Amino acid sequence: MYNIKQMENVVVYLQKGEFSNREHIDRALKRLKTKIENEGVLETVRIKRAFENDAEKKRRKARRLAKQRKLLKLQRQQQPRN
Repeated sequence: MYNIKQMENVVVYLQKGEFSNREHIDRALKRLKTKIENEGVLETVRIKRAFENDAEKKRRKARRLAKQRKLLKLQRQQQPRN
């Protein structure tokens, strides 16, 4: 149901305790949420939660592809030109 590797990464993050006692709890939760979103855990949970019709699948895939294209474009811009 869930990607095991994604869940393992989140569990490792929690076990490592990559936050200090001085850090505000809201900031630590925000970093955890960002990490989970980057791993794609929330997306898989949302997909598996309820039925998704064809139009919603197309919309989701289009959003994912647009995001990938944007990241590739940014990477190309940051590379030094010879």
